[in-house]
Amino acid sequence: MDERGIERSSAMGTESLTGLILRFSLPGIVGMVANALYNIVDRIFVGRAVDPMGIGAIAVGFPFMMLVIAFSTLIGVGAGSLVSISLGERRRSRAERAMGNALLLLAGGGVLATVVGSLFIEEILTLSGVTPTLMPMAREYLGIVVWGIPLSALGFGLNYFIRAEGSPRFAMFGLVLGAVMNILLDALFIFTFRMGIGGAALATVLSQGITALWSAWYYLARMGELRFRPRNLIPSPDVLGRIFAVGLAPFLTELSFTFVLILFNRLLRRYGGDMAVSAMGIFFSLDSLFFLPVLGLAGGVQPIIGYNFGARNYERVIRAVKIALVAEEQVAPPADDHEGHALLAGEGHEAGDLLLRPRLGEDVGRAADPPGAVPRQGLREGKGPHVRPAYSFDPAHATDRLSSEEGRRDPVPPPRTAGERSFRPSVTPRGGTSRPEWSRTRRRRRRTALCPPGPVGRPPWSSSGR
Repeated sequence: MDERGIERSSAMGTESLTGLILRFSLPGIVGMVANALYNIVDRIFVGRAVDPMGIGAIAVGFPFMMLVIAFSTLIGVGAGSLVSISLGERRRSRAERAMGNALLLLAGGGVLATVVGSLFIEEILTLSGVTPTLMPMAREYLGIVVWGIPLSALGFGLNYFIRAEGSPRFAMFGLVLGAVMNILLDALFIFTFRMGIGGAALATVLSQGITALWSAWYYLARMGELRFRPRNLIPSPDVLGRIFAVGLAPFLTELSFTFVLILFNRLLRRYGGDMAVSAMGIFFSLDSLFFLPVLGLAGGVQPIIGYNFGARNYERVIRAVKIALVAEEQVAPPADDHEGHALLAGEGHEAGDLLLRPRLGEDVGRAADPPGAVPRQGLREGKGPHVRPAYSFDPAHATDRLSSEEGRRDPVPPPRTAGERSFRPSVTPRGGTSRPEWSRTRRRRRRTALCPPGPVGRPPWSSSGR
């Protein structure tokens, strides 16, 4: 076992959080930008040296590649989180089992995507919005790129595991090396060998393979704490469930972006033609650069939060989240203050008032109070009126009352008969109104329904002869 790997992972639970987040986030941001350069560089070389319409051919093949990235994110994020949590719990065997199960899924999913992509390439491109003039170049490009999907998926997942072990710089160097090699190979295949758009695809595949080999070298040279063991390739239901539970949210995010790309391509094919598809391809290649710093920051802080969560150092987890939020505000400037306040307060929407105002204890929403609002002091002296909680009752508004946070309304209970107690709210010592009297009668009826009377009209525990 490498002592340096143990020290790197243990540092996530002992060193200064500000320095750790800075040391993990900067390589994460650089790595994300380098990863985005793959498609940008391909578009630059193809648009300049091959054909401007080649950018559109790459764009219509991009949704299928985004689908592969979504699957890799599902496994990488879920398994990376489980690895960091297991290291914090000092459960090294479970961390290795999570890594082995994730590699099996990534390799199997990559091979399956390669087979499907090579067999149904024209159907995939047609669904993605290809035009008849773009079909030959798109088929040539995607037909080569699909053979690098297993390498791309493995490199993507291994990069998450390396960061989870506390080596973000090594992970960054792998992504930067792949981006640099992509630039060099693009120039070699397109300008020297005159391979056209096929040369750009081949350069992408080879650069992804270099990134995968760099990441695999980390474990083959035993630089980290974890080891690859064949027995960990056996699927474990518990491990797979945890991986899917954590990785499902980013997977759905990437999947929704894939559908957006397909929708844009199909609409542009119909209303704009080849040039419009190419222009949108340029936009989407550059659009990712605007939010990549935030993604890099999130990817950098995730191993720190996971490790301390596994170590049950919850105060350190909360402080790490707070520091990350402050850093995110510096990386991504907030929206206009007035718009943000209106959105937060639900200005002009009753749902925003009902959800936010009872929690804030002050009037931050609409000027008019919703039904059920009564003047009452807040948590401190000087607070304004606010809405009673969902379980309170105001006799002045006895027509209906809020019954739950979902906003449903229950009718007022029917009038009491002559033999029942009259309705009156009971008052607590602090002056607030508690549950009304009829709610206690309802509880008595529920108990009677659960224990029905005996055959002679008495409860079952009474004597039948008395």
